[in-house]
Amino acid sequence: FIGSKHLNSAMDRHVAIGVARMMAVVRMHKHFGAYRNMIKKQGSPYTVKGLKNLRLNKNLKNLPFVLFYLFTELLENEKFKFLLSYRKPESVVKFVSVLVSQMTFANGSKVNWNVTNSWLNSRQIHPNNAEYFGDVLQRMANEKIVKANVGGVGTQIKMMLMLEGGQKVLFKPMVEKREFIADSSPYAGKDRHNCEIASFHLNRLFNFRRCPLVIGRRINLAEIYKVADERLKKTFFKKGNKLCFYGVCHYCRRSNAICADQSNVLEGALILWIPQKLKTYKHPWSRTYKKNVLARWEKENDYCAEVKQLSLYRTGPRLLDLIDATIFDFISGNADRHHYEVLNGYNDGVVLLLDNGKSFGNPFKDEIKFGSRPGKPLTNL
Repeated sequence: FIGSKHLNSAMDRHVAIGVARMMAVVRMHKHFGAYRNMIKKQGSPYTVKGLKNLRLNKNLKNLPFVLFYLFTELLENEKFKFLLSYRKPESVVKFVSVLVSQMTFANGSKVNWNVTNSWLNSRQIHPNNAEYFGDVLQRMANEKIVKANVGGVGTQIKMMLMLEGGQKVLFKPMVEKREFIADSSPYAGKDRHNCEIASFHLNRLFNFRRCPLVIGRRINLAEIYKVADERLKKTFFKKGNKLCFYGVCHYCRRSNAICADQSNVLEGALILWIPQKLKTYKHPWSRTYKKNVLARWEKENDYCAEVKQLSLYRTGPRLLDLIDATIFDFISGNADRHHYEVLNGYNDGVVLLLDNGKSFGNPFKDEIKFGSRPGKPLTNL
């Protein structure tokens, strides 16, 4: 679709050139050093495979390249090609250009945080075409942090931050380097911040609108300490000349604390907090998380028919939403969706795509067992 006959506007050409540039970078990554200066100026800091030493400037001008890179990764993914095969080339360019334009910071004044509440309904977290989408991301990336606490307990290290203006955001720090490859089980290890960001954009490419807004941000741990509550402060300590913290969670220990660099700066993902209460359900196709122990869906041929007879899945969109989520997890390689959440108070509440830190773990291996029957991987159903 890079061909000129499909490029009907300056925006089309801009998007196509950006996609072509990112494709070239991906294909030449073995010779990355020769292109480092170019990538620093035009690249994305958060990529699926974690290219090194990229920077995001403060005014977010390079933010669209997050989308460009993810899109090129998917274009070369056989599992994804069929999803775009029905689209004409020019419609793909238009589709991506719309997503990019939504991320542009367009307004001079600060957008009110309440606009994100108006986006919420039973079937979406954000709309397909949000007027202030880029403005909200801009505030998330730059707004002053005025409070910090440990957030919910859970299993992963994180912080709950309050931005100026009263907006809550969840901060997931960089625990693994961007180029880290998970070579053990598909659900093992720690959550990865860049995977949360990539999954958010994959959600947009699918037009699911079920992931909360996510953006990368570097925070100063020394500044966080000043506004932290006592419970969080107790987990801060100095390790040599670096400031570290380990938070409060099931697996949080001083021995596996996260440390900032020598300037007290720590990279991570900032996730917009959903204000409405959520209701949690056990995923009917969750794994046992025990070696050599299969779940019922992995060994019983009639398990799916049994699930379909449950009142929760017999009527309404819930079962179809789980199929959407399974496709999403299959493409991203996220094998850790043991529970799922919906907005409380709705009979037709959509299955939200939260906690995507285990996605994109290994670009060289596909996890096949997602909601499949015994001996029948998802790709054969």
